[in-house]
Amino acid sequence: MRQHEAHTGLSPDLILVNGTVLTVDRFDREVNAVAIAGGRIVALGTNADIDAMRGQRTSVIDLDGRTLIPGLTDSHVHLADSGTSILNSIDVRDSVGDVRSIDAMLERIRTAAENAVPGRWLLAAGTPLQDMRLAERRLPRREELDRIAPENPVMVTFGAHVTVANSAALALGHVTPQTPLEKRGASMSTLRPENSPECCWRRRRRSCGGSPRKKCDGHDPKADIGHIKRGICAVANESLARA
Repeated sequence: MRQHEAHTGLSPDLILVNGTVLTVDRFDREVNAVAIAGGRIVALGTNADIDAMRGQRTSVIDLDGRTLIPGLTDSHVHLADSGTSILNSIDVRDSVGDVRSIDAMLERIRTAAENAVPGRWLLAAGTPLQDMRLAERRLPRREELDRIAPENPVMVTFGAHVTVANSAALALGHVTPQTPLEKRGASMSTLRPENSPECCWRRRRRSCGGSPRKKCDGHDPKADIGHIKRGICAVANESLARA
């Protein structure tokens, strides 16, 4: 590709000028400006080259020296799993919502519990490392989940490696003070002073012997291809809404 690729059609919809544009082409070139039409890059070049393509309806973004990079695809987001989980979970994330405290998180779970059939699993989805950003600088405790959902097993996941559960969920997972740590799927589990099992797992295995939904929730349906598609679309739409 030449440094400036002329666009012979209509004027571009958008031009970005006065920046450092990392093309990441086979020559790894850097240019100052880029033109976009119909959602595609149609020209790269100097500020003068690209500005000359401007039409009456062309939008202009002055990068003011900032760096522009191509869109990146994160290969570790687990779109299908994350998407379907979000569709089926109580959303207590702080990354896309306003859950900034334990109280706000518990209130959302409490509302779901009030409308749930007794015994039905309540699954909530938080954000990795959310305890570092919550006002209390900690995760919710088992006793707090017990108080707001005494008749339902509750699990709150914070990414793939940390899950908090209430007493009902622990009971269904057969986790007791006598359960060996390695069988709890925990590396940081401790016993509370009252000799009750800690509720936080901090390893890839998020429950005793695997997913408690598979072992304890017979009415939890498996995701079909349609559900997986809806989950992926949900993640994409959520991302686009924040763009």
